[in-house]
Amino acid sequence: MNRIGVIGYNEGNGHPFSFSSIFNGYNENNIDSCPYSTIPDYLRKNNSNDKLLQNSKVTHVWTQDFSISQNIAAFSNIPTIVKNLDDMIGQIDAIILARDDYENHFENVSKFFNKEIPIFIDKPLAINVNDAKNILSNQKFDGQIYSISALANDNKVIDAKNNLKSIGKINSIFGLMPGSWEKYSVHLFDPLIKIFGKDFTIKDYKVLKSDSLTMLNGTSIENSNISLTCLGGEKCAPFLNIVGEKGFLFIDFDDPYMAFRNTLQKFSENIHHKNILRSQKEIIHSISLIQMGL
Repeated sequence: MNRIGVIGYNEGNGHPFSFSSIFNGYNENNIDSCPYSTIPDYLRKNNSNDKLLQNSKVTHVWTQDFSISQNIAAFSNIPTIVKNLDDMIGQIDAIILARDDYENHFENVSKFFNKEIPIFIDKPLAINVNDAKNILSNQKFDGQIYSISALANDNKVIDAKNNLKSIGKINSIFGLMPGSWEKYSVHLFDPLIKIFGKDFTIKDYKVLKSDSLTMLNGTSIENSNISLTCLGGEKCAPFLNIVGEKGFLFIDFDDPYMAFRNTLQKFSENIHHKNILRSQKEIIHSISLIQMGL
């Protein structure tokens, strides 16, 4: 059984609760300790005991606030709360950094690089290429860091990749996300990279900004028109729509549970194999696309 340490928490990100519960289950008696109502909702729908990931457990949790650590542990059945990150060393086989405050990523995991354990870093790894390269340069083996939008591993994205040829030449690509460009555009780019591969690029682009909204318009695969928008906090139904000459592939992201589960399963099953789940080149490519919108 792999022992995983979870590092969280930052405001607005419920992944310490949801990711831990996909391994450990959740405690219905402590449901109020999770401040995000959508998480208990989709866990109740999907996360029965027979669906839990079986080869790993979250055994340790640390946050910058002990009371928050207690809430996560109570909700997600985590047995050990540590007051210092050093207390995890030697006690865990892998780390999940379940925070999306990219500016603090390196600080939060720096002491674990030399321990040569796999590290999952929540999206985005960084928002500019130089910062991403600096973080990746600290790896002690290729693939020590796995960082990706979990939506790239959504079953609907995999289906779209497998059915791409059925819609013929690509005419247009549309995408919409509710959050900031810095934190949420990765949820558009990583699925598109998964669908189209390394050839996915954006050319001749313009960036439009209004209040907190960011829109990037340009050309992409087969000179198709592409328009990707992040609404900066406005609520919306997130989606990708790929339109071809013979049809379209519409991907909604209304239930992220399986995307999270698929991503964590990949990471968990690789803890002792230490294969490269995602190349540095692909991670950097994704971040270069995020950087376009800045």
